[in-house]
Amino acid sequence: PRPQQHPLTDMAPSSPDVVTSFHFPTVTTKSIPIGEVTRVVLGFLNTGDESMNITGMIGSLNFQHQFSRYVQNFTAIGVGEAVEAGSEGSFEYQFMVAPELEPMEFQIACTVFYEDADEAYTSTFFNQTITLVDNKGLIDVGFLLQNVVLVFVLVALVVFVRKQTEQNKSTKSRVGASQPDGDDDGHSDYLKRLSASRKNK
Repeated sequence: PRPQQHPLTDMAPSSPDVVTSFHFPTVTTKSIPIGEVTRVVLGFLNTGDESMNITGMIGSLNFQHQFSRYVQNFTAIGVGEAVEAGSEGSFEYQFMVAPELEPMEFQIACTVFYEDADEAYTSTFFNQTITLVDNKGLIDVGFLLQNVVLVFVLVALVVFVRKQTEQNKSTKSRVGASQPDGDDDGHSDYLKRLSASRKNK
């Protein structure tokens, strides 16, 4: 049997009645994570007079300076939805960069396949240089800062409680020292009576 041709080989031209756009909901267009699912949403505007049937989408990872050399072909998906004349639709495509790849610059291209009643078309709706990033090796700065602030607050609270305790003990000690002892008062009265009796004699 004749080998099946890859969908990214000898692609059909785009339709002049179609305008495409893209949006990455969870990442920036410049940094794509390694080994994680990345989502890109295709915006498809049909400005023509005929309905367009969206047949599928596919993506590829290419060398930056040799676009014809594929590093990785992402999974092709079927869509099978129509965008009527003068309307627009949005379609999500998911891909994952192979976990064995190293963080460096590549080029990613994402393509949509569609057709009207007479012809088939393709439009590459995303085609840019990106940097692969390894999120597993990065430190979550926000989480680290949150823990540092929490530790600082706990230490400050312990110091405050300790100072309040020491101040309370110091105040009680001064109050106790300023009050005369009851036995001393009784002894003083006895000495006064003894002195008075001697004077009378």
